[in-house]
Amino acid sequence: MSEYVLPFQMTDNIMNLLAETSEQIGGKGIGSWAVEVSRDFAFDQLHLHRLELDVFSFNPRMEKAYLRAGFKREGVLRDAVFDRGKYADDILMAILEDDWRKLTVDS
Repeated sequence: MSEYVLPFQMTDNIMNLLAETSEQIGGKGIGSWAVEVSRDFAFDQLHLHRLELDVFSFNPRMEKAYLRAGFKREGVLRDAVFDRGKYADDILMAILEDDWRKLTVDS
């Protein structure tokens, strides 16, 4: 069974998006679609100012999806995650409402 989970935390018009995909759906565009729909909902319906997230360096496919969706890299916590016997970086990313508005105007 494939799943895409979007739990989130929200304070002060800022939401932290937590996304997890199963390996079964990787590479089919579902993650990119879900990120874009979640991003649009956050700004259009929830009227947020900022949408932020973390992506781990062992998941370059999702990092690319976030970049395509307008998120920008804001920082890296080096070797902050231990997964499958190796350390990985925690990449901090965000998109602001103004960035999102520019995307919707350009589309």
